[in-house]
Amino acid sequence: MIVTLRQIVQKVSTAKHLNDALDIIVHRVKAALPIDTCAVYLTDVESHQYVLMAADGFNPASIGEVRIDRQDGLLGMGVDAMSMSPAGLARVKLVIRSFTRQRARSLLDEALGMEDGFAIHRLLSGAPG
Repeated sequence: MIVTLRQIVQKVSTAKHLNDALDIIVHRVKAALPIDTCAVYLTDVESHQYVLMAADGFNPASIGEVRIDRQDGLLGMGVDAMSMSPAGLARVKLVIRSFTRQRARSLLDEALGMEDGFAIHRLLSGAPG
């Protein structure tokens, strides 16, 4: 997987435009993982919304059109299905059910203000579940 990630990063670094880089990410990630769809949302700071900017497996007309309010939180971002191994399903359900919508919103807002994935991991390690 590290080799695949390195190849994706190298390909993205050759992109001349942001949209090209995002397209590379969604197509290569979808090809590398056993998933049906892959999408990238970017934050519109003026409207406080996430905007769908690239996707593989979605209707192409939805690019730039689908917007999700930041206040809806991570679980409110339109995720209504997950693809995973059955072994992990019970644990994921337990974690999701342990959060209130308000707590999920709070964690999302805090995570979005963090500098890197390590800080987010530390934040979520202290979260319930």
